[in-house]
Amino acid sequence: MLDLVGWRFDLSFLTGVVPGMATMKPNTALCLAFLAGAGISFSTPANAGRRRAARILCALVLLVTGSTLVETSTGIDFGIDTLLLVALTGRPAPALAGRMADGTAIACIALATAILLVGRPRLASQAAAIGGVGGAIGLLAIISYPLDVQALEGIKAFASISLPTAISLVLLAAIVPMLAPGSGPMAVITSPAMGGKVVRAVLPLALLGPILLTWVVDQAVKHGWHASALAIAVVALGYVLASIT
Repeated sequence: MLDLVGWRFDLSFLTGVVPGMATMKPNTALCLAFLAGAGISFSTPANAGRRRAARILCALVLLVTGSTLVETSTGIDFGIDTLLLVALTGRPAPALAGRMADGTAIACIALATAILLVGRPRLASQAAAIGGVGGAIGLLAIISYPLDVQALEGIKAFASISLPTAISLVLLAAIVPMLAPGSGPMAVITSPAMGGKVVRAVLPLALLGPILLTWVVDQAVKHGWHASALAIAVVALGYVLASIT
């Protein structure tokens, strides 16, 4: 919601962390807020009213993001991209100025679908997997910033995902499995058995190790310390060591 405040009062540091780079669009901020609200509704004790509200929020997200993808693919302008932007800034704006990236729309669709499915215990694993798609898109965008902010320019769907948006997508994807703690991946992670202990010990290294290693190697290549072929070999070796330690 801070993003909406940034658009309203023209505070650029709230709409995009990296100066000159992509900003979080108002529609994106609204969809992320709806997804967070849906997650909170599902995380509270079972209540038909809260569950219904969560489904409505997810349906609104699917409507906005689905319409955005239709606009991008067909060239039709439904007017949804600038509706909130103009209301916040009080200035006219072209449609593309308020349109979320295709990658963001796809990630939000995955997360909304995951939250809808997580309400059914039998589908908790599928929900986590679908939510992981949204998290993976966000993580890819995050990794591109420290490595090379322009790295995804050639991929239209990801080229304009802002850093705040990417971080929000990853956090929401991490929350999805937590909505069903007794089933799916969380049942394994929280298990007091040896398998759960091993997963809890390895998970931080498995998630952060490759990212840090890739960043170090990328810096080495940029400074001419290693050839690209050697850098690739170092990364591969690091992945192997990380997986067996």
